[in-house]
Amino acid sequence: MPKGTALIYKISSPKASGAYIGSTIEPNRRWRLHRLELKKGKHTSFVLQRAWDKHEGSNFTFEPLLVCSVKDRDLYEYKAIEILGSYNLRKEASGQIPGGWSTGYTHTDEGRANLKAGAHRRWARESEEIFTPLCEKAWVLHKTGMTKSKACKIVGISPDPFWRWLEAEGKKIDYTALCEKAWGLVKSGMNRTAAHKTVGISRDTFWNWIQVNGLKKDNFIGLNREPIFCAELQTTFLSGKDAAKYLGVCPATISKYIKSKGKVGGLYTLEKVA
Repeated sequence: MPKGTALIYKISSPKASGAYIGSTIEPNRRWRLHRLELKKGKHTSFVLQRAWDKHEGSNFTFEPLLVCSVKDRDLYEYKAIEILGSYNLRKEASGQIPGGWSTGYTHTDEGRANLKAGAHRRWARESEEIFTPLCEKAWVLHKTGMTKSKACKIVGISPDPFWRWLEAEGKKIDYTALCEKAWGLVKSGMNRTAAHKTVGISRDTFWNWIQVNGLKKDNFIGLNREPIFCAELQTTFLSGKDAAKYLGVCPATISKYIKSKGKVGGLYTLEKVA
């Protein structure tokens, strides 16, 4: 449809005696919606719905009557309904001929302020009755190391109310202290993945903290820094990393072989040099 114009249309069938009149600025979409409502048995015009059901929707057509300006569509729609629109009745219309259209409503500044105030009141009421208990459960899970999103999913609450509750309650976790605790575990010989899981923080949080503080692999005091002796080769490696490189295995497996006193590849026995 050209901009600023509207179509007055008729829905009818040769098998039925009446017609339904309407107006639209999107004819194809409006006809599609009419058919969808009729097939579901939920059309606003119960008379048209009965005719559709009686004739099983056969031969119903969408016919254009006239094209007019948008500002005049109400006038022409009413006139067409008075002449042809025997199906333009709704159950809630009490026998009155319906008509008119709406393309949306723009709220005033005062109206938007009232809507915002109402939303705040609803949030305050629902927060106390519904969200607060769920948010408290999610907070307990989050403190154990679970991510916020996963905690929300488990307790059955969307992230947005939980985020707002955290902000309102001033809830925060001291991630620096947890990262320092995880780093202490790393220095004792534990790998970084096991360390951040043990203290209950995410991998990204721990990795970012390491980068911000300029900590590197060379700072480790675990196997990567301790000499490793291989009895079969009668060789002392400067670190577990050097031993792994020489023997062609993953560095992470060196500590496992030492603890289990197993042989690397079934050939080499490793032990830490005191």
